[in-house]
Amino acid sequence: MRPYPFHIASIVLAAAATAPAVHAANWYEEMQIGPAWANSFAGTFDGQEQVAAVKGVLVDLGDGTRALFDTETLRVVTVYKGGVHWGGTPWTGAHGALVKTANEKDFIFNTVPGPGWADEAGSFSDKRTSMDFTLYTAKRDASKVTAACGNIPHAQYKGFYRFGSRIVFEYTVNGTRVLEHLESGKDGLVRHFEVAAHAKPLALLAADDSSAFTAEKGGAKSGAGLSVATGGAGAMLAPATDKATRLIANLAPSDKATTFTLSYARGGTAKSVDPFNVTGATKGGEGLWKDVITTKGQVSNDKKSAWVADTLTLPEKNPWDSNIRFAGFDFVDEDTAAITTWNGDVWTVKGLKGDWSKLSWKRFAAGLFEPLGLKVVDGTIYVHGRDQITKLHDLNKDGEADQFECFFNGVAVSPNFHEFAFDLQTDSNGDFYFSKAAPVRPGGRGFDTIFPHHGTVMRLSKDASSFEVVATGLRAPGGVGVGPNGEITTGENEGSWQPCCKINYMAKNERPKFFGTEPSRQGLKDAQYTEPLCYLPMDVDNSGGSQVWVPKGGKFGLKEGELIHLSYGQSSIFRVLLANVGDTLQGGVVKLPVKLGSSAMRARFHQDGSMYV
Repeated sequence: MRPYPFHIASIVLAAAATAPAVHAANWYEEMQIGPAWANSFAGTFDGQEQVAAVKGVLVDLGDGTRALFDTETLRVVTVYKGGVHWGGTPWTGAHGALVKTANEKDFIFNTVPGPGWADEAGSFSDKRTSMDFTLYTAKRDASKVTAACGNIPHAQYKGFYRFGSRIVFEYTVNGTRVLEHLESGKDGLVRHFEVAAHAKPLALLAADDSSAFTAEKGGAKSGAGLSVATGGAGAMLAPATDKATRLIANLAPSDKATTFTLSYARGGTAKSVDPFNVTGATKGGEGLWKDVITTKGQVSNDKKSAWVADTLTLPEKNPWDSNIRFAGFDFVDEDTAAITTWNGDVWTVKGLKGDWSKLSWKRFAAGLFEPLGLKVVDGTIYVHGRDQITKLHDLNKDGEADQFECFFNGVAVSPNFHEFAFDLQTDSNGDFYFSKAAPVRPGGRGFDTIFPHHGTVMRLSKDASSFEVVATGLRAPGGVGVGPNGEITTGENEGSWQPCCKINYMAKNERPKFFGTEPSRQGLKDAQYTEPLCYLPMDVDNSGGSQVWVPKGGKFGLKEGELIHLSYGQSSIFRVLLANVGDTLQGGVVKLPVKLGSSAMRARFHQDGSMYV
């Protein structure tokens, strides 16, 4: 950043609230999401639309074949030929309907909801808590659904590796590490497994079908025409003893790693396939987003105003038709920033240290689940999406993420469109803070079923070993601020239970707090309503973003330790004026006289003292 004589600071615009559609119609059908796409998906099972996975990863296997993996149950939900029926707010703008797998006709196999692997007792029973929620169709027809939710207790999802276009899932079952890779085979599907040494038997749900399975030499076949064959060594197929329409792959104890395959064919005979070197695909592979896009920044020549806004020119035209709507960001170093998009990308931009005549943009990752928060810790990018906090690793240093590590996935998720996962910040101890919206019904009129963690601010220790809710009673806390003394602030969006936007505040020793949205009170039954720092009328702020404190060395014209609030709805930046009245901290806001070219959602201070928005 360049200093202006008598000017207080420079503000750099690095976020776009809206970007023009990449194509005039259905831009989302043209966007290259990549081989793995994390989202909540619906699907068709037994002729009925159902929730397929609230924390799903849809894997593109090539030749039109797709497989949906449920990261909560470690289960392949469906494998089919075809695309998706579009829905979801970040894609079509619809409030309610999920993206739906097009598996209604040409499917290879489906599985029934529940654990994908048995527990130590050999049971596939689903011990998770059942929740009631509402499933909406594209026409906003609503149906009540009861389903088990959350992670199965005897297994843990670890994330996946990307090796070129191949995806390798990593998880543990009863403490045993498993690597699983799915690929499209000549007859249908091949699943490749590498299972670490295990002292006790393991059992995998291989498939469900509409009629009973009969074991055959080297495999099994159902009366409805689904053929499954084994390859490698260590897996034996047999119908479930309590339900012959379920096919189980049984693994005997082994003092060394076991590699095997399961091949699937619908209407034919599956053939045995030798195992693929799954471990070899966890070292980093060929990149997919090799192009580097160059833009030129727009530097203000205004020498009269107290604050000026420079603009990072965005890579809106890119080879992958990615819709550039930036959300969370942080600095990797003084020359580089990492930024998320609402549609699941992470981009890096280099050239911040210079005069901005050459900004180099690189697509670092894709397919994340509505990531609205990003934090860089010790050079590693952490991304907060609706399903989890993902730790991204570039294993071969080619500028693209090869490992999508699941750092934490303990936050509950429902299919509701409105439970946005906001922000990602750290305190002086390195602990993470983030927030989650409450599930507003499509069109308003209150909330759908409140799940745990709806309408809260949460803290996660820096090693992910401890987790707690520090504030409840929120509707849509669009951003979080963490102060130099452990203070926590949030924005809030007006709507049900919230008459107007506001700025919430709590000191480090005041946790947990209840901020007024009664349905998302969670467990704070006796907590009194905590008044905000200030309320913000609609013409001041109709959609609050995050907050940031001016750091030591901040060249921004405000004193160190002052609080700044961002308005997403009004594209504005506010100075927050604080005053102690007895034991109560209260305040008001003053809009900074600077014009932004887009909405303000996140802010961070650069090493040079300037603020990026």
